[in-house]
Amino acid sequence: MYKDKDMTVQTIEIDISHEFPLETLQEITNQYNLKFEVISVNGPAGGNPLISLTGTRNHLSSFLMTEYLNDIDDVELYLNRE
Repeated sequence: MYKDKDMTVQTIEIDISHEFPLETLQEITNQYNLKFEVISVNGPAGGNPLISLTGTRNHLSSFLMTEYLNDIDDVELYLNRE
């Protein structure tokens, strides 16, 4: 494990719109050096896909802030879930 908190590898789970192509999401997550995995095609959020993303805290934060959320407080909530 890395000593620097921003370089610590972790996994988060998010849901995405069922209208968003998974192939496109794969391409986007690759740009952030994240490992992408579909947990459930019909997830708990209204049937939207539930996915996991694994990468460094820094890469996850960049992805969340740029592609998924637009509020740093929300990003911190995703990254600090137990």
